[in-house]
Amino acid sequence: MWLEPGTVVRYPKDFGKRNRELELEDGMAFFAVKEQTEHPFIVNIPGGVQAKVLGTGFTVRKYAQTVDVTVMVSSGAVQVTDSTGV
Repeated sequence: MWLEPGTVVRYPKDFGKRNRELELEDGMAFFAVKEQTEHPFIVNIPGGVQAKVLGTGFTVRKYAQTVDVTVMVSSGAVQVTDSTGV
């Protein structure tokens, strides 16, 4: 994970043991994810957006002062869902 200055990411103390799920609260981060079929890598983003991958390289950008969310995939595939239905 590479973070832009000022980026805020939260993850559980036992990250990677039971699951690979974190929250990008504010900023921009690049993730290079090793494939683990049994443990998908999930990035939760404020506003109900979620990016889920098994193994790939991707960037997520979400700044607190905007409603825009950007997911840029450099390799592989990313499943993006929006719980608000918008």
